[in-house]
Amino acid sequence: MKKPYLRYAIKVWVTTVLVAPFILLFTLGFVNSARLSYFAESLPILILIIFVGMVLSLPALILFWLLCRKLSLSSIGVRKSKLILSVFGILLIWSTFFLLDSKLFSTADFQKLWWPGSYSLTLPIAIYLFKFS
Repeated sequence: MKKPYLRYAIKVWVTTVLVAPFILLFTLGFVNSARLSYFAESLPILILIIFVGMVLSLPALILFWLLCRKLSLSSIGVRKSKLILSVFGILLIWSTFFLLDSKLFSTADFQKLWWPGSYSLTLPIAIYLFKFS
């Protein structure tokens, strides 16, 4: 029996984990008016961020996959399913970052919000990019 919802969840997860650090890097580089060498020097740390992000987001992937499975077996339409997945996925992202740094919401440091923000931007794009069946 094929399980397209598992493949879908993994595609969304991999896309988010791979693309979000690049968005973060370019956004912070742009905000800080970094030179081109900044991006080249950041490549090793970017690879580390991607690897650590994959490991730390595994529990969120499992929950996201379970919701994909539940929605694919329900009679809810694709648009509503993708909307639910987007909202739930963003909540999972912010929950993961909150568990890693519980002071994320208690301090007024805007720089800390770039991290979950880049993943929160990438996830819905990935959800709507791939076909959900």
